[in-house]
Amino acid sequence: MKKSIIISAILLLLPITLRAQKKDYTSEQIRAAYEGTWKYENKKTQEEFVLKLFYKPSLMFDDKNPLPCFIGYYSYSKNGKVVDDNLNLESEYSAFATMDEIGEQDFTMIPIHGSVGWEKGFAAFYLYDKLLGKIQPFFTVSVKTMNASNTHLYWDMTKTPDFLKDQSSGCSLSKEKEGCTIPMKMTLTRVK
Repeated sequence: MKKSIIISAILLLLPITLRAQKKDYTSEQIRAAYEGTWKYENKKTQEEFVLKLFYKPSLMFDDKNPLPCFIGYYSYSKNGKVVDDNLNLESEYSAFATMDEIGEQDFTMIPIHGSVGWEKGFAAFYLYDKLLGKIQPFFTVSVKTMNASNTHLYWDMTKTPDFLKDQSSGCSLSKEKEGCTIPMKMTLTRVK
């Protein structure tokens, strides 16, 4: 499984890196826009999704211009009951400075990871859904403002980034109504 995750990560990073020659955003802007704690809440369904994203640049392709990458942990509750909670795993990988160091470890302990395109400003992430026992690859997480004043993350597992459409087999292509154990489309608010 580790090999498939590493191969997926390389496939994910390569198209973004190839377009990284012309940068519209700096690593600092991208980090400020995405890193932090985020929350989605639906009072009607008693759903709550809390996401913590941590910046972990990758030096795999370019030491002088590291690719902005993130790892994430979350908790999800529905109808007032905890469905999944892996926020306690964050300390496991917080000491590692880069995705390259993390890549030498066991990726199965990182439920969410991906990278952000320099030009587009959206992230192509994938999620390891341990309850369903499958990877939901290559969905988009985007922001409106590429800096620290960004207040919302737009999480959409129903869309696959255009450059990865032929490689996705996750929730976005699922015929099932409940293809994931978490909501497939959410707007998350930054937790101060």
